[in-house]
Amino acid sequence: MTNQPQKSDDLIVLYGTLMKGFKLQDELEIREKLEFISECTFSGDMYSLGAYPAIVDGVGTTTGELYKITDPLVLPALDVVHHFDQPDDSENNIYQRKKIKLAEPKEEAWIYWYSGDVEGLDVVPSGSWYEYSLKQQVGKPSELEKPDDIEKI
Repeated sequence: MTNQPQKSDDLIVLYGTLMKGFKLQDELEIREKLEFISECTFSGDMYSLGAYPAIVDGVGTTTGELYKITDPLVLPALDVVHHFDQPDDSENNIYQRKKIKLAEPKEEAWIYWYSGDVEGLDVVPSGSWYEYSLKQQVGKPSELEKPDDIEKI
């Protein structure tokens, strides 16, 4: 889908180090500008880029967190983090920001989709960056806090 102007009530899916169990939301000073809605699932395959994940088209089920954006400056800040400079320019963008339909809950939300080649990258078979991070100890252990609403990883 195309990159449309954002509204302050847009929804976004975060599925990697921007989820609430990690510290990046605080480092970017955006935690107070996002309202957590629920966990979510969507179609796509997850790969590890080392310290953070990549999602590409696929048949897998991936998990993330759905947020309401309460400040229109959040998306431009996230665009910088994801090296998303030009809409529909996959040659120069590491990620593309696009809207997808979620499997659960039944919503449409922004997401950052990986533009690069995943050949040779490790697959995250569970589709959960929390689970993968804890098992692989990706990042610093102090950055890997188990969220309160994750019962068993």
